[in-house]
Amino acid sequence: MRRIFVLAIIFICSRGIGVYAQVQTTTAINGTVRDTSGAAIPGVTITIRDQATGAVRETVTDESGYYSVLSLRPSTYTITASLPGFKTAVV
Repeated sequence: MRRIFVLAIIFICSRGIGVYAQVQTTTAINGTVRDTSGAAIPGVTITIRDQATGAVRETVTDESGYYSVLSLRPSTYTITASLPGFKTAVV
């Protein structure tokens, strides 16, 4: 009898606990900028434009040519890399 009572209490208490799915609402774009010889290029301005909304985010590559832009909504983006003395690249 005591076992049934304990199970009943656990069941009653657990009914108020909700389970929520994890939904990813943001994404990130990151990469490394290199020249044709494979050397990393620091100081490159990376512009990321959301094609649907026109929203723009910018960052600059670090000393190893790496960049990362976080908290972007899932969408289609145009990425532009520019640095004086180099040809601008658009992807």
